[in-house]
Amino acid sequence: MIRVPNRRSLTRLNDRTRERSHWVRPAPIIRAMPWNADYFPTSMRHLGRATREKAIEIANALLEGGMPEGKAIRIAIAKAKEWAHARGLPVRGDD
Repeated sequence: MIRVPNRRSLTRLNDRTRERSHWVRPAPIIRAMPWNADYFPTSMRHLGRATREKAIEIANALLEGGMPEGKAIRIAIAKAKEWAHARGLPVRGDD
C-alpha cells in the first residue's frame, strides 16, 4: 500500500483494513482501445487477412466483456485460427 498525504479525491480502505486509518487513491480504470484492420496487436501480424479480421473482431468483443488485454489476444488468435481452418481459409499470411 502506498501512503498518500493529500486527501483530496481519495477513498477510504475497506472495513477489514480501516483500522490502519490511512487513505489510498483508487486504481485508475484503463480501457483498451478497440483494434481495427490498421491498428492491431503485433502478435496478429502473421495471420492471414481474413483470419486477422476475425481475431480482431473476437478480441474487441472479449475486451468489451471486461477480459484483460493479453488474455483476449491469445483467445482471439486461437479461435480465429479454428474459424479459418474450419472454412478452409489460409491461417497464416504466407499460406
